Amino acid sequence: MDLSHLEAEYPKLIEYMEKNGYSNSTITALKKCIRFILANKNNSWANYSDILNDYLSLYNHSLCSHKCIINTVANFDLNNHFPNGWPSSIFAPKAAYDCLNIHFKEAVDLALQKASGRGNSSSSILGKKYSFSAFLYKMQQNGCNDFSEITEDMIIDFFTNGGNKLRSRPAKEKVVELLNNGLGEDDPDRKRLLAYVPRINKRRKNIQYLTDDEIERIKDIVTSEDSICTRDKAIIFTMLYTGLRVSDIAGMMLSDLDWENDRIYLYQEKTNEPHEIPIRPVFGNYIWDYIVHERGDVDCNIVFLSKTRPYRGIKPHGIGSILNRIYTAAGIRMNKEDRRGGHILRHNYARANIENGASHATISSLMGHMSPKSLDAYTNTDFIHLKEVALSISNFPLSKEVFEK
Repeated sequence: MDLSHLEAEYPKLIEYMEKNGYSNSTITALKKCIRFILANKNNSWANYSDILNDYLSLYNHSLCSHKCIINTVANFDLNNHFPNGWPSSIFAPKAAYDCLNIHFKEAVDLALQKASGRGNSSSSILGKKYSFSAFLYKMQQNGCNDFSEITEDMIIDFFTNGGNKLRSRPAKEKVVELLNNGLGEDDPDRKRLLAYVPRINKRRKNIQYLTDDEIERIKDIVTSEDSICTRDKAIIFTMLYTGLRVSDIAGMMLSDLDWENDRIYLYQEKTNEPHEIPIRPVFGNYIWDYIVHERGDVDCNIVFLSKTRPYRGIKPHGIGSILNRIYTAAGIRMNKEDRRGGHILRHNYARANIENGASHATISSLMGHMSPKSLDAYTNTDFIHLKEVALSISNFPLSKEVFEK
């Protein structure tokens, strides 16, 4: 294993990390790792995975921290990449798509090309790529190198895992889309394989929602706790009063904020469609205070930044961690089956607007839905209007024991 590049150039990596505000502990761990590698450069290592195994045998630290440090060194040595906060692991297993043979790859590429032509967003295209590739990789693992070799039993097993339902209706729809668009209309295997795909009924969603008491406890903990920073308060109240997705909060730019007209203009991460939101004082004041007093003059257009150097835009999973801390501090959503995260705040925003009598078209516009039908699932929690159309049971012959505990 040739380590001459690392030996000659590693001071540049150290200098970069020092200039970009990485912690002393991280830089010290990196130096220690490089010293170990160069001191043992004559070992019979074939790759950085071998180095990781030897390093783990000598130092009693977590696997995660060692992988992170050695991954930083490896990316610099092999790819001349400096760390930038984005995951790029040399230890990650190959994606299913990369393992496909050329024939299956061509089918995936054709199906994705047609999906892109229909205006699917980049995130949707990526999701389809994963789903298409997962199905074909499973077929390839079963010994198939061509669509003609796929059998009915293989497809049934992919969905049921020996008789037990394994995959959902959306997974089935992805496979159908792949077969319809990845194979030619005249391909004899297309119709045959479509007939093998099992029927999976569409499930009715049970939409969880926040109760009025839970909402008040969130508001109380956010406004009364001094330990909660202005950034986190701004994020919570913006999600609570706009219904924005976590991805849109994370991707919000300073240039999206029009303070003169009290508007937020952004492109939604999920749909890439423009979306306009009025800025209300209840959350806008927190955003303003964060930008002016806490955020600092950082050369980054993202509104909400990480709290530690190097400062960069907060990621959706980081917002999820903030929400989890708030829910725990408020003592709500503590059961295993209770949904947490940001989407339940979006559910609450939709429910509150429905109960206040806003039209479905208006609410869909406020939430940035592409279709008003997207709101249908939320009507299940509109208890105020559901009670108005509920049937009385007074005329039904029920014994009194039914109502006794």
